[in-house]
Formats: sequence, C-alpha cells, structure tokens
Amino acid sequence: MTDAGLVCYGFFERTQGLGGRLILRVFVLGAARALKVGTRLHCLDREYRVRASRNRDRVSVTVELEGLDSVESASELRGEEVFVNPEDVTGGGFPLPVYLFQGFTVVSGDRVFPVLEVEWNPVNPQVILQGDGGPFPAPMNLLAQGVFDLEARRVEVRLPEGLESL
Repeated sequence: MTDAGLVCYGFFERTQGLGGRLILRVFVLGAARALKVGTRLHCLDREYRVRASRNRDRVSVTVELEGLDSVESASELRGEEVFVNPEDVTGGGFPLPVYLFQGFTVVSGDRVFPVLEVEWNPVNPQVILQGDGGPFPAPMNLLAQGVFDLEARRVEVRLPEGLESL
C-alpha cells in the first residue's frame, strides 16, 4: 500500500485499437471485472478516470480513459503499473485486489500467520507469511479457497502439513 492509501491493481498490458483504449491486466483474486465509469486509476503520478470499461477475459479488462483519445497517447502508459483506491474496486461483486492481503492474518487450525507481503506473478502469485522459523511462501490460490473475514482482515484456511518448512 502506498502512502496515499493506494494499492497496485495491475498494469497496462497494451493498447487496443486506434482510439486510446488500453488492456488493463489486473492482480485480483477471482475473475477480472469491468470497472465502473468514473473509477480513478493512478499511473505515472497522474490520475485518470474511466470513461468506459468492459470484460475481456479472466485476467484483464479493456478501459477507455478520459484524456486519452489516440493510440499514441495510450502507448505512453504501456507496461506501467496502475494503482487504485481500494474503495473504488472492492465490494459489489468485485474481486479482491491481491495487494490488499498484506496485513491480513492467515489462520490454519490453532496457528496464526501474519501476511508480510504479496509476490505477484501471473502464473503463481504468493503471499509471504511469518512463521515460527521465519518467513515462508504460500500460494495465493490456496488462500483463495479459504473463508474470508474482510473486516477482521483474516483468512481461515487449512495449510498443508510442512508448508512452513519448505
């Protein structure tokens, strides 16, 4: 989370078409969903507002942003990280941004593991948990099967025996 309370939501993968439309690859737990008109996206120290958005596939959405109306202007954002206010992209059926897991607690049986950080990659995103013997990775997909209490910032899930010592 940044000082301004923003979390990384993904990155602009590439442009689409000639009108400044971008493909936004999102880092969320669950399928990607189109963003609401007016959603604020922060990239390269600028704020952009979503003019239109639609679902593309499970990991990305297309977005049209106010102020970007050509492929040239949109190309400048290609590959850049996108940050959002968590309130803009949570609730109402939106998938949880994976970076919000930092600061959560994972409960497995009678054991409690704080989430230290999130390591994102599209193949195998992981969270780094604090165990008795030090930090260890746990697959995000494993946590996705747990029971979430967003207010308490905790996930109840059964971690596999020996995961902590890998």
